[in-house]
Amino acid sequence: FPEETFVSGVRIVFDSDLNREGENMPCYFGLDGGRGRMPKTLVRSYRLVGDGFELSVENSHVREAFHPVGKKLKKLTLEPLSTWGGEDLRVFEFEVE
Repeated sequence: FPEETFVSGVRIVFDSDLNREGENMPCYFGLDGGRGRMPKTLVRSYRLVGDGFELSVENSHVREAFHPVGKKLKKLTLEPLSTWGGEDLRVFEFEVE
């Protein structure tokens, strides 16, 4: 930011490979509890780092994440760390409110 700015929160949208083949909807899962697997492209762990602010997320299962911040910051950085098996760490949207 050009100057210290109040950040109420962030919204992040990750790549969950919506074009993947297979049974992606829960209505397709059998009664035996068989579940689909996590998309390889989905970011599994990441960090948000700012002036006096740090948040680490491990084993994320979500495509869209919301995190409250509630601080004045000069900068805020998103650091994707790992996926569920994919080579690229893809972020579709990083919105600061």
